[in-house]
Amino acid sequence: MLTVKHQEDNGRESVYSAVSTHFEPATDDQFAMLFVHRRVNGDDDAQISSGLVYVMNDSGKTVAVYGQGGRHHNWAPLLGVP
Repeated sequence: MLTVKHQEDNGRESVYSAVSTHFEPATDDQFAMLFVHRRVNGDDDAQISSGLVYVMNDSGKTVAVYGQGGRHHNWAPLLGVP
């Protein structure tokens, strides 16, 4: 299991349990999107495309960070984990 913490630009925070996540980069006609799969069958997924997101493993180690600042300042995976 994973834990996903989403800090929205307006100050709100959400924490999700997840079985997996996947990131779709921005295209010419679609914003970048992180999909948080909260159940194995894909029901109840969360879709995140703004703010700051930390993905932690079972041990609590941060394994991925997403936020503003990728190429062209688009929402993207951030290099290096704080």
